[in-house]
Amino acid sequence: MNFIKACYQAKLFEYGPTKGTIFITPNGFDIWQKIQKNLDYEFKQLGVENVYFPSLFPYSMLAQEEEHIDGFKPEIFTIEQTGNKKLNDKLVLRPTSEVVFCSYFQKVLKSYRDLPLLLNQWVNVWRYEQNPNPFLRNMEFLWNEGHTLHLNETKATEFCHKILNIYRNFLQKKLLIPVFVGYKSELEKFAGAEKTWGLETILPDGQFLQLATVHYFGQNFAEKFDVKFLNKENKGTTPYQTSWGISTRAIAGLVQTHFDNKGLILPFLFAKYQILILPIYMKKANEQNLKITNYCKLLQKRLVKNNFKVKLISEQYKKNFSYHCLQSEIIGTPMRLEIGKQEVLDETVTFVFRHNLKQKRKLSFEQFFTNFNQLYQQMNKELYDKATKIQNLKIEKIINFEKYLKLNKNKAFEVWFCNKKECEKQIKQLTKTVSRILWKTNKINKCFKCQKKTKYQAFFGRSY
Repeated sequence: MNFIKACYQAKLFEYGPTKGTIFITPNGFDIWQKIQKNLDYEFKQLGVENVYFPSLFPYSMLAQEEEHIDGFKPEIFTIEQTGNKKLNDKLVLRPTSEVVFCSYFQKVLKSYRDLPLLLNQWVNVWRYEQNPNPFLRNMEFLWNEGHTLHLNETKATEFCHKILNIYRNFLQKKLLIPVFVGYKSELEKFAGAEKTWGLETILPDGQFLQLATVHYFGQNFAEKFDVKFLNKENKGTTPYQTSWGISTRAIAGLVQTHFDNKGLILPFLFAKYQILILPIYMKKANEQNLKITNYCKLLQKRLVKNNFKVKLISEQYKKNFSYHCLQSEIIGTPMRLEIGKQEVLDETVTFVFRHNLKQKRKLSFEQFFTNFNQLYQQMNKELYDKATKIQNLKIEKIINFEKYLKLNKNKAFEVWFCNKKECEKQIKQLTKTVSRILWKTNKINKCFKCQKKTKYQAFFGRSY
């Protein structure tokens, strides 16, 4: 089963009326809301406040930052006419919001006492995609877009690293996706940024997926849009700016990292129903079936009391046992309890985790609840360890470009790299691969392409 089919069968989306758009259905939006809730809490711990800014703004405003508009020009949606009126200054549908935030900052920033100014919005954005794919690349998608202003470079970069840590911990400890964190190259960094950090994962097919980014703008946008504040000496001063975001692409990362041929595998935190209680009724034993029902309700009550989302299949269900097992596997329900006559007599619980369907286990009623947190943590560890193992198998170290040209491209390549635009452009032209992230080392080696000395190592490969 491929990724798109897994998402479709689990009813995370339906195809939209326009190519490249999707309906995010209740199951899919439930995952996004949980992502949003978790991250929003962490942002607010740093003092970030939520806002909502216009999704329409004049094209001339975007054109004020030439490097920025050049980076987005192929993806921009514009509106040139409203009703019968031709617009003198066409409008842009928000591809990103740097210019809008700067417009706002210009109005409200007065003094050094207003800093840091920490804002975030949860919104939709529009970008034209030639080859759209649900959750991976859509014409319209959802994300968080944080923008902050700071007194100096030190405070701004410190804040960037705080956001990086939030994203990394969330992706690795909650979505259970192993990620690599590093700089974007000079060619691949965000248009208009001084530095861009990326959080990338390597998927089971060997391709990279960018899950989140953090940008340090320095004073670039603020200077272009004349954003200033009065410092302690009462002189006009330009602030230092950051931006950061994660999108509904995280759903793609979650599904692709963990799914199998049966369907989704979701961590407890992101499943609509975390536990399915499935009674195994006898055909003609009404009294015994009532005992099974009551025992299942007792289990349900105890689990709900512990704040778990539980679905109990009623005695009157029309489908058979196998059907409900199959459906829970398709949507990725993390745990299934199977309760029949023997479980009631023995006061036991038979259960199986979605990620390891071959290993059914049985515990006494009290042992099940006493050990539940340990069982849950073990599931998380096994999911993360499996994803890490698969990821590591896809990494290959490369010394020279000749070998790089001959290798299977469904891999991630660790190389020494000079971080020069012209060198990367040549690599991209010859192989259709680009750098995903890079990091600086204390050692010196030769770039795998141009053989110039460098301290940078990088991951190269194909990406979604």
